[in-house]
Amino acid sequence: KFGFNGKSIVPIITGFGCTVPAIMATRTIADKKERILTILTIPFVSCSARLPIYVIFISIFFDSYRAVIMLGIYLLGIVVTLLSAKLFSLSFFKGSGSKFLLEVPPYRMPQLRTITYQSLEKAKRFVKKAGTFILVGSILLWLLSNNGFGGINVDPAQSFLGDFAGFISPIFAPLGFGTWEATSSLISGFLAKEVVVSSLQILYQGDIAAGFTTLSALTYIIFASLYVPCISTVATIKAETQSNKWTLFGVVYPFVVAYLVALVFNLLFGLFL
Repeated sequence: KFGFNGKSIVPIITGFGCTVPAIMATRTIADKKERILTILTIPFVSCSARLPIYVIFISIFFDSYRAVIMLGIYLLGIVVTLLSAKLFSLSFFKGSGSKFLLEVPPYRMPQLRTITYQSLEKAKRFVKKAGTFILVGSILLWLLSNNGFGGINVDPAQSFLGDFAGFISPIFAPLGFGTWEATSSLISGFLAKEVVVSSLQILYQGDIAAGFTTLSALTYIIFASLYVPCISTVATIKAETQSNKWTLFGVVYPFVVAYLVALVFNLLFGLFL
Protein backbone atom coordinates (compact mmCIF):
# COMPACT_ATOMS: atom_id res chain seq x y z
CA LYS A 1 0.00 0.00 0.00
CA PHE A 2 2.86 2.42 0.71
CA GLY A 3 5.33 1.30 -1.96
CA PHE A 4 7.51 -0.88 0.25
CA ASN A 5 8.79 -4.29 -0.71
CA GLY A 6 7.63 -7.12 1.57
CA LYS A 7 11.22 -7.62 2.69
CA SER A 8 11.37 -3.99 3.89
CA ILE A 9 9.71 -4.98 7.16
CA VAL A 10 12.94 -6.53 8.48
CA PRO A 11 15.13 -3.42 7.95
CA ILE A 12 12.38 -1.18 9.35
CA ILE A 13 12.10 -3.23 12.55
CA THR A 14 15.90 -3.34 12.78
CA GLY A 15 15.85 0.46 12.60
CA PHE A 16 14.36 0.63 16.09
CA GLY A 17 17.71 -0.69 17.30
CA CYS A 18 20.20 1.05 15.02
CA THR A 19 19.80 2.67 11.62
CA VAL A 20 23.18 1.54 10.27
CA PRO A 21 22.54 -2.25 10.28
CA ALA A 22 18.95 -1.54 9.23
CA ILE A 23 20.15 0.15 6.05
CA MET A 24 22.62 -2.67 5.43
CA ALA A 25 19.76 -5.16 5.82
CA THR A 26 18.10 -3.71 2.70
CA ARG A 27 20.57 -5.74 0.62
CA THR A 28 17.97 -8.53 0.60
CA ILE A 29 15.71 -6.34 -1.57
CA ALA A 30 16.39 -7.13 -5.21
CA ASP A 31 14.63 -4.18 -6.84
CA LYS A 32 16.89 -1.10 -6.76
CA LYS A 33 14.05 1.42 -6.54
CA GLU A 34 12.41 -0.38 -3.63
CA ARG A 35 15.77 -0.70 -1.90
CA ILE A 36 16.63 3.01 -2.13
CA LEU A 37 13.08 3.92 -1.09
CA THR A 38 13.51 1.81 2.04
CA ILE A 39 16.97 3.25 2.76
CA LEU A 40 15.71 6.84 2.59
CA THR A 41 12.76 6.25 4.92
CA ILE A 42 14.38 4.07 7.63
CA PRO A 43 16.07 7.04 9.42
CA PHE A 44 12.63 8.30 10.49
CA VAL A 45 12.23 5.23 12.71
CA SER A 46 13.40 6.14 16.21
CA CYS A 47 16.62 4.26 16.90
CA SER A 48 17.78 3.42 20.42
CA ALA A 49 20.34 6.26 20.33
CA ARG A 50 17.50 8.79 20.42
CA LEU A 51 15.87 7.18 23.43
CA PRO A 52 18.01 9.09 26.01
CA ILE A 53 16.79 12.37 24.46
CA TYR A 54 13.17 11.33 24.90
CA VAL A 55 13.72 10.03 28.41
CA ILE A 56 15.42 13.11 29.82
CA PHE A 57 12.96 15.61 28.32
CA ILE A 58 9.88 13.56 29.16
CA SER A 59 11.05 13.02 32.75
CA ILE A 60 11.63 16.77 33.21
CA PHE A 61 8.68 18.32 31.37
CA PHE A 62 6.04 15.61 30.96
CA ASP A 63 6.22 13.58 34.13
CA SER A 64 2.45 12.97 34.21
CA TYR A 65 2.24 11.92 30.56
CA ARG A 66 5.37 9.82 30.11
CA ALA A 67 3.76 6.86 28.35
CA VAL A 68 1.58 8.99 26.09
CA ILE A 69 4.44 11.23 24.91
CA MET A 70 6.85 8.32 24.43
CA LEU A 71 4.32 6.28 22.45
CA GLY A 72 3.38 9.35 20.43
CA ILE A 73 6.99 10.00 19.40
CA TYR A 74 7.47 6.44 18.17
CA LEU A 75 4.13 6.46 16.34
CA LEU A 76 5.04 9.79 14.73
CA GLY A 77 8.23 8.27 13.32
CA ILE A 78 6.29 5.31 11.91
CA VAL A 79 3.66 7.56 10.32
CA VAL A 80 6.31 9.81 8.72
CA THR A 81 8.11 6.69 7.45
CA LEU A 82 4.96 5.36 5.78
CA LEU A 83 3.87 8.71 4.33
CA SER A 84 7.37 9.39 2.98
CA ALA A 85 7.42 5.96 1.34
CA LYS A 86 4.06 6.68 -0.28
CA LEU A 87 5.28 10.06 -1.50
CA PHE A 88 8.45 8.56 -2.96
CA SER A 89 6.57 5.70 -4.63
CA LEU A 90 4.36 8.25 -6.39
CA SER A 91 7.24 10.53 -7.44
CA PHE A 92 10.91 9.52 -7.48
CA PHE A 93 10.28 5.78 -7.55
CA LYS A 94 7.06 5.63 -9.49
CA GLY A 95 6.28 2.07 -10.47
CA SER A 96 7.96 0.52 -7.44
CA GLY A 97 6.03 -1.65 -5.02
CA SER A 98 6.06 -5.32 -5.92
CA LYS A 99 3.44 -7.84 -4.89
CA PHE A 100 5.93 -9.84 -2.84
CA LEU A 101 4.60 -11.02 0.51
CA LEU A 102 6.88 -12.07 3.34
CA GLU A 103 5.64 -15.12 5.20
CA VAL A 104 6.04 -14.74 8.94
CA PRO A 105 7.57 -17.83 10.61
CA PRO A 106 5.82 -19.43 13.59
CA TYR A 107 6.47 -17.78 16.95
CA ARG A 108 8.56 -19.73 19.44
CA MET A 109 9.43 -19.22 23.09
CA PRO A 110 12.83 -17.50 23.33
CA GLN A 111 15.63 -19.30 25.11
CA LEU A 112 17.22 -17.67 28.14
CA ARG A 113 20.69 -18.55 26.84
CA THR A 114 20.05 -16.82 23.53
CA ILE A 115 18.57 -13.72 25.19
CA THR A 116 21.50 -13.46 27.59
CA TYR A 117 24.07 -13.82 24.81
CA GLN A 118 22.41 -11.24 22.56
CA SER A 119 21.95 -8.80 25.45
CA LEU A 120 25.61 -9.03 26.41
CA GLU A 121 26.71 -8.60 22.79
CA LYS A 122 24.52 -5.52 22.32
CA ALA A 123 25.72 -4.07 25.62
CA LYS A 124 29.34 -4.63 24.60
CA ARG A 125 28.80 -2.91 21.25
CA PHE A 126 27.10 0.02 22.97
CA VAL A 127 29.95 0.43 25.47
CA LYS A 128 32.42 0.29 22.60
CA LYS A 129 30.47 2.94 20.75
CA ALA A 130 30.14 5.01 23.91
CA GLY A 131 33.89 4.86 24.36
CA THR A 132 34.47 6.22 20.88
CA PHE A 133 31.74 8.46 19.49
CA ILE A 134 30.21 9.63 22.76
CA LEU A 135 33.47 10.15 24.65
CA VAL A 136 35.34 11.75 21.75
CA GLY A 137 32.30 13.80 20.80
CA SER A 138 31.85 15.08 24.35
CA ILE A 139 35.55 16.03 24.59
CA LEU A 140 35.42 17.79 21.22
CA LEU A 141 32.25 19.60 22.25
CA TRP A 142 33.87 20.69 25.52
CA LEU A 143 36.92 22.04 23.67
CA LEU A 144 34.82 23.94 21.13
CA SER A 145 32.59 25.36 23.85
CA ASN A 146 35.50 26.56 26.03
CA ASN A 147 37.83 27.96 23.37
CA GLY A 148 37.26 30.76 20.91
CA PHE A 149 38.85 33.64 19.03
CA GLY A 150 39.35 35.36 22.36
CA GLY A 151 41.55 32.60 23.74
CA ILE A 152 41.03 29.57 25.96
CA ASN A 153 38.55 29.06 28.80
CA VAL A 154 36.23 31.71 27.38
CA ASP A 155 32.53 32.08 28.03
CA PRO A 156 30.69 29.33 26.08
CA ALA A 157 28.61 31.95 24.27
CA GLN A 158 31.86 33.44 22.88
CA SER A 159 33.39 30.09 21.94
CA PHE A 160 33.82 28.60 18.48
CA LEU A 161 30.73 26.45 18.99
CA GLY A 162 28.75 29.35 20.40
CA ASP A 163 29.65 31.61 17.48
CA PHE A 164 28.63 29.07 14.84
CA ALA A 165 25.49 27.91 16.67
CA GLY A 166 24.52 31.51 17.37
CA PHE A 167 24.81 32.29 13.66
CA ILE A 168 22.33 29.58 12.62
CA SER A 169 20.13 29.50 15.75
CA PRO A 170 17.58 32.04 14.35
CA ILE A 171 16.52 29.29 11.96
CA PHE A 172 15.04 27.40 14.91
CA ALA A 173 13.37 30.42 16.52
CA PRO A 174 9.97 29.63 14.89
CA LEU A 175 10.18 26.21 16.54
CA GLY A 176 10.58 27.72 19.99
CA PHE A 177 14.18 26.78 20.77
CA GLY A 178 16.26 29.31 18.87
CA THR A 179 19.10 29.41 21.39
CA TRP A 180 22.73 28.68 20.63
CA GLU A 181 22.80 25.95 23.31
CA ALA A 182 19.92 23.98 21.77
CA THR A 183 21.36 24.50 18.29
CA SER A 184 24.78 23.28 19.45
CA SER A 185 23.29 20.08 20.85
CA LEU A 186 21.58 19.37 17.53
CA ILE A 187 24.86 19.94 15.70
CA SER A 188 26.59 17.48 18.02
CA GLY A 189 23.78 15.01 17.29
CA PHE A 190 25.04 14.78 13.73
CA LEU A 191 28.16 13.13 15.14
CA ALA A 192 26.09 10.66 17.16
CA LYS A 193 22.61 10.98 18.62
CA GLU A 194 23.91 9.69 21.97
CA VAL A 195 25.99 12.88 22.30
CA VAL A 196 22.93 15.16 22.36
CA VAL A 197 22.12 14.58 26.04
CA SER A 198 25.72 14.98 27.19
CA SER A 199 26.07 18.19 25.16
CA LEU A 200 22.89 19.58 26.72
CA GLN A 201 24.23 18.76 30.18
CA ILE A 202 27.51 20.54 29.40
CA LEU A 203 25.99 23.61 27.75
CA TYR A 204 23.23 24.10 30.32
CA GLN A 205 25.56 23.15 33.19
CA GLY A 206 23.26 20.35 34.29
CA ASP A 207 20.08 22.46 34.32
CA ILE A 208 18.34 21.59 31.05
CA ALA A 209 14.96 22.70 32.42
CA ALA A 210 16.21 26.30 32.47
CA GLY A 211 16.66 26.37 28.71
CA PHE A 212 13.23 25.15 27.60
CA THR A 213 9.55 25.70 28.17
CA THR A 214 7.05 22.84 28.05
CA LEU A 215 6.16 23.70 24.46
CA SER A 216 9.73 24.17 23.23
CA ALA A 217 10.71 20.89 24.92
CA LEU A 218 7.98 19.10 22.98
CA THR A 219 9.00 20.61 19.64
CA TYR A 220 12.66 19.87 20.41
CA ILE A 221 11.87 16.19 20.98
CA ILE A 222 9.84 16.04 17.77
CA PHE A 223 12.57 17.73 15.75
CA ALA A 224 15.30 15.54 17.28
CA SER A 225 13.30 12.41 16.48
CA LEU A 226 13.12 13.19 12.77
CA TYR A 227 16.01 15.42 11.75
CA VAL A 228 19.22 14.45 9.93
CA PRO A 229 20.66 11.01 10.74
CA CYS A 230 24.06 10.64 12.38
CA ILE A 231 27.26 10.70 10.36
CA SER A 232 27.59 6.90 10.55
CA THR A 233 24.17 6.53 8.94
CA VAL A 234 25.02 9.06 6.23
CA ALA A 235 28.20 7.15 5.43
CA THR A 236 26.20 3.91 5.24
CA ILE A 237 23.65 5.51 2.90
CA LYS A 238 26.51 6.58 0.63
CA ALA A 239 28.04 3.10 0.70
CA GLU A 240 24.76 1.32 0.00
CA THR A 241 23.34 3.65 -2.67
CA GLN A 242 26.67 4.58 -4.30
CA SER A 243 25.08 7.94 -5.03
CA ASN A 244 26.01 11.42 -3.85
CA LYS A 245 22.58 12.62 -4.90
CA TRP A 246 20.65 10.21 -2.69
CA THR A 247 23.11 10.72 0.16
CA LEU A 248 22.55 14.48 0.07
CA PHE A 249 18.82 13.90 -0.23
CA GLY A 250 18.99 11.60 2.81
CA VAL A 251 20.33 14.55 4.82
CA VAL A 252 18.25 17.44 3.47
CA TYR A 253 14.85 15.73 3.29
CA PRO A 254 14.74 14.61 6.97
CA PHE A 255 15.77 18.12 8.07
CA VAL A 256 12.96 19.71 6.05
CA VAL A 257 10.39 17.18 7.27
CA ALA A 258 11.50 17.54 10.90
CA TYR A 259 11.33 21.33 10.64
CA LEU A 260 7.84 21.37 9.12
CA VAL A 261 6.43 18.78 11.54
CA ALA A 262 7.94 20.55 14.57
CA LEU A 263 6.60 23.90 13.29
CA VAL A 264 3.08 22.47 12.93
CA PHE A 265 3.20 21.04 16.45
CA ASN A 266 4.55 24.32 17.80
CA LEU A 267 1.70 26.29 16.25
CA LEU A 268 -0.92 23.71 17.19
CA PHE A 269 0.07 23.07 20.81
CA GLY A 270 0.97 26.72 21.27
CA LEU A 271 -2.75 27.28 21.69
CA PHE A 272 -2.85 25.02 24.74
CA LEU A 273 0.61 25.09 26.39
